[in-house]
Amino acid sequence: MDKISIIDNFITEKECKQLIKLHKKHEKNMWQHEDTFCVSLDNLKEPVVLALRKKMNVLSKEINNSKINYSNLVKWPEGARHRMHTDYAVRETILASIVYLNHDYQGGQTHFEDETSIQPVTGRILLFNGNERYHGVKQITEGTRYTVASWYTKI
Repeated sequence: MDKISIIDNFITEKECKQLIKLHKKHEKNMWQHEDTFCVSLDNLKEPVVLALRKKMNVLSKEINNSKINYSNLVKWPEGARHRMHTDYAVRETILASIVYLNHDYQGGQTHFEDETSIQPVTGRILLFNGNERYHGVKQITEGTRYTVASWYTKI
């Protein structure tokens, strides 16, 4: 996938709020990655997680015949950012996505090397090839950002 794709209203505001509550519920399983705090969604069986994973797998299969390899629920506190990078965790990754769970904060835009900047909108999904496109997250200057970050491999 060479382009950046955006789908608004991919999930509902209610689903977004449920996912944010899940992060708080599973804080004991959280780990820190740079400035962020992550909870794996891979083994959670809550209905909202199962429904989201199913919806994301249907979409990724349509886009480039891929499926979720792993997903994290990510809390970005004030001051957090992510430098420009490519996704290097799994060489076989052929697609990445970010689902924005809220937008009641300042900063936190996803930006790309070509100066494209994506504004977070609650329920929006952003898809791109994270292994090939340099991307980052601008600093959160006020509030807390929540996202679901996922990486996909070939079916």
